[in-house]
Amino acid sequence: VAMHIKKLKVRPRKSMCSSRCDPFDSSNVSVIAPFETPCGPALQGMLNCMAAKGDVHALDACEGVTQELFDCMRHASIGKQRPRYTINYHLMKLQKLLK
Repeated sequence: VAMHIKKLKVRPRKSMCSSRCDPFDSSNVSVIAPFETPCGPALQGMLNCMAAKGDVHALDACEGVTQELFDCMRHASIGKQRPRYTINYHLMKLQKLLK
């Protein structure tokens, strides 16, 4: 469903390759670095421990990695990341244009 709004301007996407680009050539693909969370390794360690024990409620056996994740989540710095604009932010901007 397309919706036309007079005052809304959208920039066209830049083409990643020329018009004679081979779609199956791997050199035309840009690689996006995976998003790394500050507590990702600690979470992965806890999940691996629970999977190795075969029990999600194996808190005694995985106490060390669980405590490590808890400490990481408590002291994780949120202020270093740029704020990401949510859909609500964009809808609020769009609402001003529609009035």
